Amino acid sequence: MSASFFHIHRLARPLYALGLVFWCLVRLEVSFTLLDGAMLIAALLGGTLCYIGVFILSAGVSFFTVREMEWIYILTNASYQVTRMPPEHMPPIFKNFFTFFMPMLVVSYYPAATLNGWSEGVPTWALGWAGWLALPAGAAFLAFSLAIWRFGLKHYSSTGS
Repeated sequence: MSASFFHIHRLARPLYALGLVFWCLVRLEVSFTLLDGAMLIAALLGGTLCYIGVFILSAGVSFFTVREMEWIYILTNASYQVTRMPPEHMPPIFKNFFTFFMPMLVVSYYPAATLNGWSEGVPTWALGWAGWLALPAGAAFLAFSLAIWRFGLKHYSSTGS
């Protein structure tokens, strides 16, 4: 039954994204090693965990609010847009939000900067290995989201309707 709701066209976006990543690496003439491949996989997994966390966080917050879609838009679509801009051009509040709360810069920009050898926008203490933070950051955000979900579930009280 669940397979009847699976639409094959939904695979197009991730397959297109993977193809685009490899095309960009070739066009930028990045010397891609096995270790770089492992970092790329870790970054993709970290990003996946981060986005799963966004939807779990929204479900957890929905126990306490009636309308949560407006701020979820910020976490999903704004985070997608913020990954297109180098961090040094961002206002500090956005840079800190998308680094320390929702780690989209950590799961997207830092791995790209590490693979390409960019030093702009990457903290000097993290040069060369910042891309490896993607998976732990995504997992930490997912853990935070699950904690919010459990808190909401524990404190939920029905309206009786």
